Amino acid sequence: MDQAAHGTRRIAPSCPLATQCQPFWAKFEKRFREIDRATKALKKLKTLKQKSSVQDYVTEFQSLAAYINYDDVAIRDMFYEGLEDEIKMAMLLQLFNVKDNSTTGQMVVDRALLIDQHLEQFSGCSIFEKTTSTSKDCTLAPTNNTQEKLASGDAVYMIGTDGRAVKGKIESIGRNSRGQVVPNVKWLGQNSTVLVPFPALKKDE
Repeated sequence: MDQAAHGTRRIAPSCPLATQCQPFWAKFEKRFREIDRATKALKKLKTLKQKSSVQDYVTEFQSLAAYINYDDVAIRDMFYEGLEDEIKMAMLLQLFNVKDNSTTGQMVVDRALLIDQHLEQFSGCSIFEKTTSTSKDCTLAPTNNTQEKLASGDAVYMIGTDGRAVKGKIESIGRNSRGQVVPNVKWLGQNSTVLVPFPALKKDE
């Protein structure tokens, strides 16, 4: 029957759920923003590289890692991948097994910070007896009575944490990303050179 004939009009129903929906949408939007931040943080973490000190890298890494819900192993591996090769090689020479199941992310952070601290302490080893236009001719002068002079072409060795000597040859001497003087050493049986701090090396007579 025509409602107009009865003098009635349709009244829009009220929406009692409107106020109830507001908290839901607020939570939804908050969750969406959290997911968006986590996605962006993860993307940055996967490409993040150490550009200066380990401490600066740790600070930036942790600020991003706080947004993602990954287990410690995944976080540990991402942190390790972003470290400078010099830090990674020092860990390898120290027989520090990053991938071991018992190695936590904090252990990797602590070891990286310790290695970086040692590199900074020995950064003063940059006084030369002679300097030419090429870094290959650089010779390190002793900083104390026990420091040997090492030059490009010298046969050297270092003692690992297992007590065994690892032998190699200094292919060249240059500077790392921090401006520290560091020799490029080619170990026996290896095809490539690695950066090794001077204090870790001894001349192989």
